[in-house]
Amino acid sequence: MTLRTLLAAALIAAPAAATPMRPETRAELVKLRDAIRGWAPICANGALGLTQPPQCKQGDMLEYAGMSCLAGERARCEDVRRSQTADGRFWRNPTYAADGRDTGDSFSRDMLMGVFDYIIVTGDRGAFERFLAYLKKHRNRMCPDASDNRCRLVPSTWGLVSYVEKKVGLRRKFLHRVAEKTVDLDVFLSGLTAPKGYFMELVAHHILVRRALGQNTAAMRDAAKRIAQRQPLNPLFRYLHEGATEEAAALAKETCPAEKGRLAHDIFFQRELKRDASGQIVVIRDWKDPVPPPARDVASGHDCLIVLNLLLR
Repeated sequence: MTLRTLLAAALIAAPAAATPMRPETRAELVKLRDAIRGWAPICANGALGLTQPPQCKQGDMLEYAGMSCLAGERARCEDVRRSQTADGRFWRNPTYAADGRDTGDSFSRDMLMGVFDYIIVTGDRGAFERFLAYLKKHRNRMCPDASDNRCRLVPSTWGLVSYVEKKVGLRRKFLHRVAEKTVDLDVFLSGLTAPKGYFMELVAHHILVRRALGQNTAAMRDAAKRIAQRQPLNPLFRYLHEGATEEAAALAKETCPAEKGRLAHDIFFQRELKRDASGQIVVIRDWKDPVPPPARDVASGHDCLIVLNLLLR
C-alpha cells in the first residue's frame, strides 16, 4: 500500500475555518514578546536557560535553542554553535561541551533536530561537515555514553541529514538519498500514533524543520492536522496546522504570561495540555504532579518566544 493510499484511507474531518490574525492581535503579541524577553532566563555563559538564575539549568537546551534560532531569536543560534566541540561532536548544551565529560546521554536524535535548525538558518556548512566526519569516525554514533539507542540515527533521520546536506551544498551518499523515501512515512505514522506530550512535540519539530527546507508534503500537512486535532489547546500545533490565526494567538496569550510564572521551569508545548475544572490550561507530565500546574506557571519563557515569533513572522 502506497503512502498516498494510506493518506486517502485515513482522511479526517476538516476543522472549522480559522480566523486570520487581526492587526490589533499582532500588536498585542509583539508587546507580550517584548515583556517575555525581559524575563526568559539567560545563564551566566550567555546561553538559553530552562530554569532561572542562579541555578539556571540548561539540560536539553540544544533542541529548543535550535527551534528558537529557526523561529527568529538569532542569539540562540550562537547557543547551538557553542554546543559543538572541535572534534565535530555536538552536546546537549554549551556547558556540557565546555566540560567535555561523558556523564551519560550527552546527546540524542531529539537534540539533532536543533542542529538541523541551526544549519538551515546559518548555512554553517563547516559545522555540519565536522559533525558528519565525527559520525564516520565513530561508527555513526553521535555520542558514546547513551543508555539506549538515542545516539544512533534511524532511516528517517538519515533522510533528514540528506535534506540538510543538500541545503548546504554537500555531496550526499547514495544511502542518504535512499533514506529520504522513509521520511514522509515516518511523519505520517508519528502524527497518527505519537503519545500526547513530548513525542508529539517531536512531530511538530519535524514539520518545522522540513518547512524551513521549503517542503510541505501531504504527509506533513496530515501530521500537522492530526496533532492539532489531538491537542487543540497547544498553540504551536495550532499554528502548524492553521497558520497565524486568532485561535492560535488566543492560546498563546493564555499560556504565556507577561511576567515570570510561579515555577517557570518547563517547555509547556512539549506536554499534554488540558483544561482543569476551573477552565485553566494545565500541563500533564510523565511524573504525574499531584495537581497539574497551569501552563502559564511553568512556561520557561523561551517556549513562549518560539510560539510568538512563529505567529508573528
